[in-house]
Amino acid sequence: MHDIIHDLAACVMGDEFIVMKLGHASNSLAQAPHSSLVGCSELPLFPDTLCEVKNARTLMMFFPKGDIREVPPQMFSNSRYLDFSHTRLRTLPSSTGSLYNLQTLSLFECYNLLELPKSTRCLLSLRHLNIKGCESLTHMPTRVGELRNLQTLPMFIVGNGVGESIKELQCLNIRGELDIKNLENVNNAIDALVTNLKEKQNIYSLGLSWGNNVEDLQEKHSRPLWPSRQQHHHAEFTRNSEDILAYLNPNSNVKRLSITRYPGIAFPNWIRGDALPNLTTVKLIKCARRKQLPSLGELPCLKFLYLNGLHMTQKIGIEFYGKDTTVPFPTLK
Repeated sequence: MHDIIHDLAACVMGDEFIVMKLGHASNSLAQAPHSSLVGCSELPLFPDTLCEVKNARTLMMFFPKGDIREVPPQMFSNSRYLDFSHTRLRTLPSSTGSLYNLQTLSLFECYNLLELPKSTRCLLSLRHLNIKGCESLTHMPTRVGELRNLQTLPMFIVGNGVGESIKELQCLNIRGELDIKNLENVNNAIDALVTNLKEKQNIYSLGLSWGNNVEDLQEKHSRPLWPSRQQHHHAEFTRNSEDILAYLNPNSNVKRLSITRYPGIAFPNWIRGDALPNLTTVKLIKCARRKQLPSLGELPCLKFLYLNGLHMTQKIGIEFYGKDTTVPFPTLK
């Protein structure tokens, strides 16, 4: 795939396209034209000549066999497109926030990436922040909501601190995929409501997930010593989780929906055919406390249904197929 990208770029950009390969570092990188594309493949470490790149607008880093774990500061000051996908980066320098022209930052499947710099909020021209597959990422930089031009943000991790709440999504016009994680950190369900998820008409894939272990979450919210207090916290946490999910009603154009480790007892009534007529894929994973399933049989376009870890589900009744549906699951494969 990388060879195809190289060939296409070389065809379009001609002499302005530079490819660096192992053992063939080029001194011309420092003088790369302002509109050049620099492609790098099979480099074990950042070469010194690459650190001198100043004018390249687009930089695509291909390190399938490399061990790139950090990016030197003060690099790529004029870049509009940076692609570090599939590298072993752990962090980005704080100077990343000074890349005022940057429109695309792709960190796709950077499995070792631990955090994004706090200065990310300064990238006001940023349109695409691809952090899909960054499994080691545990929190978002603060005030992501200030990036008003942002359109691509496949993952958002809800935090507890100032500028880390789910409300940061309120004014963002996210397109494509959105996976909202750590919903247990939404202390006030109204915060989920003001996110205004239903009005984000360009989201076609939505993931909603709570923490890694439902039992641990329930214990977290029931630590007081007295049994009655424990029961109260259990009930409060359950109600809050149900309200959160109810308020995160997606737009009717969504095609894929995934709900993971939902600790509530009842599913919201927006999981129905007339509300989600275009839904093709549903995943309900480790929703351990749910005793009954929503009316999935009435979803007219549902093709793929994945159910896993629903340990307390006691029965699959007529409501699962849809009470008013003559032909349940008409398109299920």
